[in-house]
Amino acid sequence: MNFKLLIAAAGVALALGGCKKDKASTTPPAATKTANKTTPTSKPSATSKPTATSKPTASGIPKTCDRAKYAKLALEQGTKVMAGVSMKDSTKQADLLASMTLYSGKKVRIEGPIVGICQGAGCWAAVRGPSGKHLNLKVKDGVVDFRALSKLGYYAVGEGVFTPTGHHGAQLALSGAMISKTRCQ
Repeated sequence: MNFKLLIAAAGVALALGGCKKDKASTTPPAATKTANKTTPTSKPSATSKPTATSKPTASGIPKTCDRAKYAKLALEQGTKVMAGVSMKDSTKQADLLASMTLYSGKKVRIEGPIVGICQGAGCWAAVRGPSGKHLNLKVKDGVVDFRALSKLGYYAVGEGVFTPTGHHGAQLALSGAMISKTRCQ
């Protein structure tokens, strides 16, 4: 009888303990949400050019990495999430955020190092693009737990329908992804 009570309590805790918008599970600092719109907090310098040997940030994730190398690793040897990836080309996160109405409701592919993971239910992973802009790969609570599949710095290639006004701001309703097993260096 105690076992059934324990299982019921665990089910209630999972149902109530899903993804919450709190300090532990919010959109990464490169974007802030205001009135259901994602607004960049800083602009990349027009003169700065990324290099494959950038110094790591405070989180240990380099600001840039060899995107072609890590995308290839993720696609060829990475962990398949849901349907995987079928689209050939990625759209830059900065382009998506600059033209949200143009891309709204369209299937797109993004890629970059994972710079944030939902700590509530593991329902999103924030992916940083080449310009430093972030977008979340979002799934329904319980479908995928990014905490178990990935770590900060792992390179992700994901595709899904772009939504400018999701629970955590602009995001992709994920249909599939490939996540490398190697940290971006």
